[in-house]
Amino acid sequence: MHPAVDVSWDLIVRWLDEHRDPELIEMEWFTTPATEADIDAVAAEIGGPLPADLVAWWRLAGGGFDPESTVHLLPPGQLPLGPADAIRVRAKCRELMSYEVSPEADATGPAGGETTVFGSQFLPVAWDHGHTNLFVDLRPGPQHGCVMRWDDESAVRGGPLWPSVTAMLADTARALTDGTPALAGRADCVPELDEEAMFWEPAEPA
Repeated sequence: MHPAVDVSWDLIVRWLDEHRDPELIEMEWFTTPATEADIDAVAAEIGGPLPADLVAWWRLAGGGFDPESTVHLLPPGQLPLGPADAIRVRAKCRELMSYEVSPEADATGPAGGETTVFGSQFLPVAWDHGHTNLFVDLRPGPQHGCVMRWDDESAVRGGPLWPSVTAMLADTARALTDGTPALAGRADCVPELDEEAMFWEPAEPA
């Protein structure tokens, strides 16, 4: 069992608050809740209910994420997105995909499966300002709600990184607070924080 979303997020925020330069990294980005209207707008855009753990996270933080931030808080180096930016990044991914395939193309198969199409049921929850993002896969199936990584170059490969948003936040909190590498067995990365930025580096071999 993973800790609840609020427990993991509290650990993450406290770690960042303790280690940041207060003049350069604003905590408001990570502590301003999303509005219910913004959350509802995402559900309307997707056309169905959102995972309860994602909604719980956005009710803690999601209204104050700075899209220009360099605090890539989530492994393997992604900036969390609130609801409004999630819709924006989703639209960007769908638009870029349409240059390669038909705009009507969609990801088929159950949640967690590989695909070369950024599906209509993919909801970004973090990105790196560039060509990759973490998204929640809302396709039906046993892995509904899993978190996967999209890459503009290689699309979706390798299966889910985490089975849920709850697991993603728990893995992040554990890596920050006790030094256990995040994404163990996949990316094995550890956090680094300098004056203005946070990022993730490969862990040293044990």
